[in-house]
Amino acid sequence: MYYVDADISSAVGGALAHRLELASLHYDKGHILSSDDICQLLARGVRTISFARCEQGEIAENEAALRIGKGLLEPSLTLGRVTNGRCDLYAENDGILKLKEEEICRLNRFADCFGLATLANDSRVGKGQKVASFKVIPYTVPERLLDGLNSLIGQVGPLLSVLPFQLRPTALVQTYAEVRCPDRMDSTARVIADTLATVGQVLNASREVLHQSAAVAESIAELVRQKYRLILIMGPSATMDVRDVIPRGIVAAGGTVVRHGVPVDPGNLLLVARVRETDVLVLPGCARSAKANAFHLVLQRLATNQSCQRDDLARLGVGGLL
Repeated sequence: MYYVDADISSAVGGALAHRLELASLHYDKGHILSSDDICQLLARGVRTISFARCEQGEIAENEAALRIGKGLLEPSLTLGRVTNGRCDLYAENDGILKLKEEEICRLNRFADCFGLATLANDSRVGKGQKVASFKVIPYTVPERLLDGLNSLIGQVGPLLSVLPFQLRPTALVQTYAEVRCPDRMDSTARVIADTLATVGQVLNASREVLHQSAAVAESIAELVRQKYRLILIMGPSATMDVRDVIPRGIVAAGGTVVRHGVPVDPGNLLLVARVRETDVLVLPGCARSAKANAFHLVLQRLATNQSCQRDDLARLGVGGLL
């Protein structure tokens, strides 16, 4: 690419070097000048202009951005209109944004003339929301660089995608000691239902049982038989140990504790378990609030069929101070 200040009659096909405003006429920087543009400018007394031209083997910014944008596409993403060397990508569905972070860093290290910016990994996004923007920095780029970058993208596979929420039959079990607190339990159920709705889920059943291991085990076993795939349990106080009442009830129902305690604050006392094909979460007290907590992070993973094993839960610590 080279820049020139020249007679306007020679500028057809050139990229305008600077934004130009003349009365009712204005062109953005990088606008490709057409013969009609030249006539308009001549009519307004413009005789010389600064513009850039592609050299052999170079691709204009918009065409380059479009090629890379198409290379980044996968079924959960759509392309926006390409302008000023920028190609935006939008979510095709509600869900959780997943990034190959190291591969995106490789893309951004490939050449200074390219840049891909995204939302944070594991962001909850809605259909039609912008999740990434690819920018070609100069007006033109060498085609060999463009081909090299597309080759890199092709080798590593999709760099980003939006995992869709998948509906899972969900039940809430609240335990109580000697005295039930109806107002508190009703309030808890409403908050839990609202939290589930943020990730496309529905609270299908809600029940209340005594805070005893046998009662918890019986309730879990019945819900598993009814093919509920997510059971949320809220006790009168947080679970402090795997030998506590609710964990013993889970084990008695044939389940296993995956992890008690997660590196997320608030919500450290969350317990994750599994009974056959059903995931079970014993909720910390902060799950009664709509404010972000460990329950929200784990729920996002479960609602998109992501693994929730010990290693997955350990990784939540990075960014886990909410």
